[in-house]
Amino acid sequence: MRICLFEDRRAADLHPLTLTRPAAHLLCGLTTLGAKQARYFGANVVGHLCRPVLTEWLRTRSRAGQRSGLAPGRAHRPR
Repeated sequence: MRICLFEDRRAADLHPLTLTRPAAHLLCGLTTLGAKQARYFGANVVGHLCRPVLTEWLRTRSRAGQRSGLAPGRAHRPR
């Protein structure tokens, strides 16, 4: 399943935490809010729609996750 994480006007309610990262990348316990959504829906592909200011940050983070073998926004599960 594919899901798309996006921010609406309510993301501004999380200010100043969302100044430097998308709301889906905020930690909530041990994992991010986006990882919790991906796990709940059983997603194997996660897309992001974010503010233009954060697009380069998200691209850089996604590339780093691909190089390390971890999908962005997904929690690492030990075997």
